[in-house]
Amino acid sequence: MSCRISVKQIVLLGFLALWLPTTGQSPTRLGKEIEKAQQTASGMSADDPVWKSVNTEIGNQLSHAKLAHAAGYDYLAIEDLEKARGTLQAVKYMNDRKQNVGQNLDAFDEEWRLAHTEFSAHKSSFRIATQAFKLSLPETSSS
Repeated sequence: MSCRISVKQIVLLGFLALWLPTTGQSPTRLGKEIEKAQQTASGMSADDPVWKSVNTEIGNQLSHAKLAHAAGYDYLAIEDLEKARGTLQAVKYMNDRKQNVGQNLDAFDEEWRLAHTEFSAHKSSFRIATQAFKLSLPETSSS
C-alpha cells in the first residue's frame, strides 16, 4: 500500500487548517471588552424607560461586534463596540442626572450648560485629531 501525498493535498490541508476554528484559544483583549460591555448591558434595569428604548440597538451592536471579531474583522468589531459603549454611557448619564434635572428648571439649565461645554470640548478635540490624522497621511502628487 502506497502512502503518497501530493503537493496539492498538502496545500489543501494547510488551507483547511487555517480555516478551521482553533479551540482553546485565549480570549483577546477585544473579545474581553465585548464581553464586559455585554455584562454591563445585561446589568441594566429592564424597567428603565431609557434603557427600554435602546436595549435592542445595543444588543444588536454587541452581537455584530462579537460576530465581526470572530470573523477576524477587528476594525468593524471595534466600531460596533464603541457605538454600543457610547449608547451605554448615554443611558448611564441620563439615569445619573434624571432625578436632579427633573426637579426644577435651574438644575436643567445647569445640566444643559455642562453638556454643552463637554460637547464643545469633544468637538474641538475631534477637530484636532482629524487634522493630525490628515497631516499624517502621505502626500499624493496631483498631475
